[in-house]
Amino acid sequence: MARLGRVCPLVLLLLLIVGGTEAAKKKKLPWYLKVGQEQGPNACVVEEIPGKSWRYWTECKYHNNRQICGQKTRLKYECCGGFHQLDSQAGCTGVNPMADVLQTAKHYGAAKFVEFVEQAGLTSRFKREGPFTLFAPIDKAFEKMSGDQRLRLVPSRQKNSSILLHAIGHRVDTDDIGSDTVLPSLYGLDLRINKYTNGMKTVNCVLLLRKDLQATNGVVHLVEKILEPYVVVPGKNIAEMIESDGRFSELAKALEGTKCKKRLENSQQSYTILAPSDEAFQKLSQGKLERLLSNPEIKEALLENHIIPHPTCLSAVTTKTNQRTLGKEKLEFDCDSKGVSISGQKMRNHYQIGTNGLLYMIDDLIFPQKAMSAMQIAENEKLFTFSHVLRTSGMSDILETMPNMTLFAPSEAAMYSLPKEELQQLKENKEKARKFVMYHVVEGNLRSDSMVADRSVRSLDNKNKLRVQLELNSFGVQGAKLEKKDLGGSNACMHIINKPLKPPAESAEGMLRTMGNFSYFVKGLSQVLKSMNHNGSVTVMAPTDKAFKELPEDKLLQYTSDRKFMHKIIKGHIADHMVTFSMLRPGLKYLIKTKHTPVYFSVDKLGRHTIGEAEVIQSDLTVLEGVVQILDTVLISSSNGHKK
Repeated sequence: MARLGRVCPLVLLLLLIVGGTEAAKKKKLPWYLKVGQEQGPNACVVEEIPGKSWRYWTECKYHNNRQICGQKTRLKYECCGGFHQLDSQAGCTGVNPMADVLQTAKHYGAAKFVEFVEQAGLTSRFKREGPFTLFAPIDKAFEKMSGDQRLRLVPSRQKNSSILLHAIGHRVDTDDIGSDTVLPSLYGLDLRINKYTNGMKTVNCVLLLRKDLQATNGVVHLVEKILEPYVVVPGKNIAEMIESDGRFSELAKALEGTKCKKRLENSQQSYTILAPSDEAFQKLSQGKLERLLSNPEIKEALLENHIIPHPTCLSAVTTKTNQRTLGKEKLEFDCDSKGVSISGQKMRNHYQIGTNGLLYMIDDLIFPQKAMSAMQIAENEKLFTFSHVLRTSGMSDILETMPNMTLFAPSEAAMYSLPKEELQQLKENKEKARKFVMYHVVEGNLRSDSMVADRSVRSLDNKNKLRVQLELNSFGVQGAKLEKKDLGGSNACMHIINKPLKPPAESAEGMLRTMGNFSYFVKGLSQVLKSMNHNGSVTVMAPTDKAFKELPEDKLLQYTSDRKFMHKIIKGHIADHMVTFSMLRPGLKYLIKTKHTPVYFSVDKLGRHTIGEAEVIQSDLTVLEGVVQILDTVLISSSNGHKK
């Protein structure tokens, strides 16, 4: 079945969109559609990587150039399979004479393969019989052929030639196969043919470079490499392959009695397992390995993170993509000129094919979040500076052995908000780093679904408490907002926060007296706080002396001479829970109850903070009672912007 100037499906859709209306026709065509139209009939795109001998025949007329492992492809045009160019005519209007599969393979660049067919004594079979599907390696595949490969192709004794692994006893066009199709070869072993969303196709994880070349007794597909029988493990599913392979004894033990093993035994579903070698397990300390494998939930999550619920051949990876595992986490597949990596781990293209999928050996375990230590989560989230401080503190091993703990980890930007000298000391001074880390850790698993507003939890230093905050779907602790929450590990729950935590050193009154310029407000503050029935967590809105002096004379006189009036005003400046601007969304007004009149807290789009009619001069100053906000205006209005 000849491909008459075949149009790739996605490009066909674009052509329909572009040509669907008169208005669309006036739009400028994408360059590759325009170039394709200029080539004439039956011309097909060939992709090349500049400076390399790699070529990929798309068998499509319209095709955009793309990145293949970081290198931009160059597009050329050749006649589609089965056609040739005639003198003085555009495109390819000449039709090639049909030939058998061997002659067809030779004509399109698999001459060396045909030579080995002749040496193996199989020429007459492929010429006289049929139909066949032939997966013919291109000539380049034979340039670095080993002696063992030669013996498998042309065996010295009465053995099947591996030539037969390249053939199926009936015609198979690529349009006739699904995303994962298993067909028997003439060698007696199965061939697994896979299609991928990037357009690539593989047979036993060897890339198809050119497809659907029609012959009188079948069809020929050109492949990048020689197909090897030793990669196929006949009659064994993935679970059985692991059990019988001495490289995976630790993995086999870990799989015993798990749901993962039952899945890998299922012949109705195909998988790819990234199988950690025994050496990969041995890289972990005995204590850590025992903790991971003794917890059934964590062990299951760890195993699931190495299993992809469909076949994924590394040879088909062309760019950065994410593959979802059985555990629903995503592994990042990427490639460059040196090969393929998975979640940063360089892969060797050593694989085996079982009855229900593929097995790749890996040198390091790939941890899901549920099985990670605090340090691993921090590094995985790119918290490089906090990870540095954690290492300096010497606390990483201690945290890993704690049965349950919660870590509030400052983001990278949050760490760099610290004064330069202070940050440098945290990176270099073990004692300071230790105190810093301990204040960011609490015992127990404090997930967001168990947080209660204004509840205090004791930090690991056993000296200080952290107050939990909630404001309209925002969670916070001690004035810092949780930017990313509930990152679970093997023994840890981590929340990423938008600023570092610092233990409060003074009371609200003590801080204001130290700062100066608050003599009017602090005059009655301590008495009001003592008289209030609050839960130990308040917001103090402190106007400056200048703000008081701007009051009408009669109001200021009443404030200084009438204790009852003074206390009323101060109560209007105290909210009975901790409100920090770091928790608030810009553009919204948050109605906050005080002991007198409700007030609105807001952040505008320029980042300015206001409370009622007052502008906040300094915000989110943590104190022993909660937090202090410094105002430029006394909140004396009866409504402060609130409509009852």
